[in-house]
Amino acid sequence: GTPDVDPKDSLGQDWMRTFLEINGDAVDIVSFHRYPFPANAARERATVDELRANGPQWDQIIRNLRDTIRAETGRDVPVAVTEFNSHWTRSITGETSPGSLFSALWLGDVLGRLMQQRVDLAAHFLLVTGSDHSDFGLLDRYEARPPYYVYQLYQQFGTELLFASSGIEHVTIYAAQRADGALTLMVINLADEPVNAPLALNGFTPAGEAAAWRLDAEHKAAPVENAALAGGTLTLPPRSMTLYVVK
Repeated sequence: GTPDVDPKDSLGQDWMRTFLEINGDAVDIVSFHRYPFPANAARERATVDELRANGPQWDQIIRNLRDTIRAETGRDVPVAVTEFNSHWTRSITGETSPGSLFSALWLGDVLGRLMQQRVDLAAHFLLVTGSDHSDFGLLDRYEARPPYYVYQLYQQFGTELLFASSGIEHVTIYAAQRADGALTLMVINLADEPVNAPLALNGFTPAGEAAAWRLDAEHKAAPVENAALAGGTLTLPPRSMTLYVVK
């Protein structure tokens, strides 16, 4: 989405823009692959701060791509991310490697942003890899890695996207309504400290406490204590992703 990272051909032409200019009338869906880290082959993996800062870039990537599609084809076209993960290297067992908890939290945030930007399809790379090769995979030979549990939380997320916004640094929230009328809130705290986040619900009155499931260092998308929303505050553990289901 920016000139410093957009791929170019041997003549220096922007590959996506030129492709759409010439072939846009025959295109049914526009896809791309994205592995943001590391920035060069000399490094093995991203830092925690780099992963924290990366999420908002995905919002801009999709907006810029849609602007490019409209400019070159004169219409809106479905968008897909047909490969993505935090890293393209075979980094393994690090604090931010693809199979780490922090990369899982990054994944949860990026998925929420792709939903908000109305991406039609996103394909996670990869389903299964053995630990002797890399930890790209959601599954190891014998167990699930932390990013696997991100999808277990989103499995309970609603199907009708609702507006949600956070003004707190390193905290993001995504909301949807399920077919049974329940409100679902996916709240991610990428900070190293717990956060007491004020919660305001407009147009929805909770019928009691919210059931909660969490992914963090102690929980693998496991149920945790119900949250009382009457006080208007969510207590978010450090480096955590929590799903609240509100009847």
